[in-house]
Amino acid sequence: MDCVEAPSAHGGKAQNLARLRELGFPVPPFVVIPAELFRQTSERDRESAYERLLFSLPANARFAVRSSASAEDQARTAMAGLFETHLFVSRRDLPAAIESVARSVFDPRVATYAREKLAIDNIDEFIANLEMSIVVQEMFPAACAGVLFTSDPTGRLHHLVIAAGFGLGEGVVADRVETDTYTYDRLTHRIESRAAHKTRQVTFNESRGAGTQITDVPESLRDARVLSDDDIRRLASLALKIERDFGREQDIEWAIDARGRIAILQSRPITSIPEGRWIVYDNSNITESYPGIVSPLTFSLAQRGYDVNFRRAAERLGISRAFIKKTRPLFAEIISHIEGRVFYNLTNFYQILMLLPGVGRRIIPMFNEMIGADAASASPRRWFREVVPFLGLIARFAIKFPWAYLTLGRSLRKYARAFNETYERYARTDFKAMTIPEIKAVYDDLYDRILGIINRPLLNDLFLMIVFGLTRRAMRRARIPDWERVFGGLFCGLPGLESVKPVRAVVELAARLTAPKSEQTVEFRRALTAYLDEFGDRTLEELKLEVPSFREQPERLVELVRSYAASGTTVAALAAREETLLHDSEAALDRALRGRPLRRFIIRALIARSRRLLHTREKARLDRARYFGILRRLFAAIGDTLATAGVLSDRTDVYQLSIDELWDAALGRMPAAEARSRIQMRRERLSARGDVEPEGRLVLKAAWAGPIPSKRRPSDEGASDILYGQGSSPGIAEAPALVVRNPADARDVAGRILVTEITDPGWVFLMINAAALVVEKGSLLSHTAIIGRELGLPTVIGAANATSFIKTGDIVRVDGATGEVRVVTPRAK
Repeated sequence: MDCVEAPSAHGGKAQNLARLRELGFPVPPFVVIPAELFRQTSERDRESAYERLLFSLPANARFAVRSSASAEDQARTAMAGLFETHLFVSRRDLPAAIESVARSVFDPRVATYAREKLAIDNIDEFIANLEMSIVVQEMFPAACAGVLFTSDPTGRLHHLVIAAGFGLGEGVVADRVETDTYTYDRLTHRIESRAAHKTRQVTFNESRGAGTQITDVPESLRDARVLSDDDIRRLASLALKIERDFGREQDIEWAIDARGRIAILQSRPITSIPEGRWIVYDNSNITESYPGIVSPLTFSLAQRGYDVNFRRAAERLGISRAFIKKTRPLFAEIISHIEGRVFYNLTNFYQILMLLPGVGRRIIPMFNEMIGADAASASPRRWFREVVPFLGLIARFAIKFPWAYLTLGRSLRKYARAFNETYERYARTDFKAMTIPEIKAVYDDLYDRILGIINRPLLNDLFLMIVFGLTRRAMRRARIPDWERVFGGLFCGLPGLESVKPVRAVVELAARLTAPKSEQTVEFRRALTAYLDEFGDRTLEELKLEVPSFREQPERLVELVRSYAASGTTVAALAAREETLLHDSEAALDRALRGRPLRRFIIRALIARSRRLLHTREKARLDRARYFGILRRLFAAIGDTLATAGVLSDRTDVYQLSIDELWDAALGRMPAAEARSRIQMRRERLSARGDVEPEGRLVLKAAWAGPIPSKRRPSDEGASDILYGQGSSPGIAEAPALVVRNPADARDVAGRILVTEITDPGWVFLMINAAALVVEKGSLLSHTAIIGRELGLPTVIGAANATSFIKTGDIVRVDGATGEVRVVTPRAK
């Protein structure tokens, strides 16, 4: 049975069905009764027209009679469920069912929808102008059916959501039966299922010979899944093709028969999701630098820094200034501020990497591995060829990319000299003795000096990412036994790594506390002053300007030193633990590569290069902390001055303004009342958020105004006692767990399994006494992994929901090689 042509006058449902059929999707046969028939003839006169339109229908079949109004199933108006539907209608009863559906345009629900949803004043005119066509479709013998959204309208746009029940789909859409819910992550292809206990289904009413009835689900199926993973993947594949062909997210009704055949019964746009491109946000790695809530001042400085440094690094790799200017929005929005937290804009990140011809697509998986993001993230479009002379770009890149690598050492030495000169220039500046214009002049000079050179370490990070990835690939291809454990051990105990120097210096301070009140001695105070002078800016959340450093609050450092002294931790013990892991891994590598000289040479060269690049990265990270230490003192002085002058209500209000807003307020370009109003609004929004935290991966539209998906805490029901992440530092530890969400509140870490969402470089002061580390985020190049290896601690990264899965006091066994985290003994209730 062929469907008749379905022009716009036939309504959204008929149009969509016709298009689906034309595109080859499995749509049950249907015909359309056009709206003109109802306008031009009486019910009696229409009988002959029905005979003509329905003559080809099989006499012994059953049919669904559905509305297809002109305002139904459109991009802005769904009008779902407002009109009548008749199911299992016999051939003989079709005219009566058609007339009944046509009259449902006058249902009071239609008037209510028009008034409340569409804000229409003249309801009578709206209804009079509605064009009501009717779809007559052969019933599909559904064993199960349901509804599929190609994007979750609640905000998880990358989640395809399926509601499924046994029997007909009418039971699902009308909430008459219990349903399973399935989600399919279109980026990672993971499936999550939530099966309900199902007692009811909608089936054909055989006793009446028409319509439907509620019947019992067979006992054997009540707790069974309606859909298998294969069913879900087949439905997802069809649905995503429909979305692509229709050009936007779809709400699809589907059915599957006893033979496994799929039918698409209808498809319409999801009206609550705005049109526009998807943007993928991820905080897998950046929360190391900017954990938790980040102030507007800190974020605005970070965003400006990313913009300038990535543009300058791109220039050094051969991307022309003219093209960078054309693509400026990509660089300006590398990071985003969402619900007070910092996220990478991965969509823009990938587009920037794709500017590197020939290597961009290959670098993206390495970038994902470096930041600990899912490897199947949104695929970037190779659009640069449309706007740049491709051959010219290739020529510049082919020269500058290898040149940047070959001259990296010389470039980094220039950076080190320039940074050290700038740091010495301003490290001891007394900003409190300066006027606001004088402070502004220092800020401008700092900005020019630091942002002019910081792109050089950024290139080091790029090459580290590449070489690190090549090293892992070479070891995997060499079939080295237990290669991931060996790989992790090879980066333990690296001499002179900047990340570990501060904590070793603290341990040496602790060794001086050999008697009560030792911290009051001249020798200890001199050593403490020397430590603060060199490492005072290396602290928890060190890149957040609003968080005081050890330099501002030395009493926090003294408390830390006391805890180390009590635990008996020594530098020698630390070094011995690290050296043992390194020695064992070196020996394992030598055994595996014995008799393979060429492969040994390549892998050894890659490991050596990775270590050098890693050293440089950690040194640059400490430099960055020192730079932010200067800025922290600079902005604290501004806060004191503006609070004293009455421009701000409190000195800490300075952090609630962006950098541009702050200078406007400080230099009199913004009225004080307006500045205070903005600050008050932001503090109220921050307070309203409470402890709600966005998910670590967000997929939103540019025009998205809906809720931001927040983390869902899994229930304990049916939970296993094992959690898996990625092993990043080998070793096994079994000890009580300590779940830490705020490092400032952490006490008594010694000998415990430290479990947290993310760490930053300052966490090393807590990590050093831990028995092992379990972290929800992170990557093999994250600070957690690097410092865990350096300290010789069994470390597992990427252990999703670890802070909910594990409770403080649980006895936990951590395998830093396999990534297995097992709750051996739950804490006593």
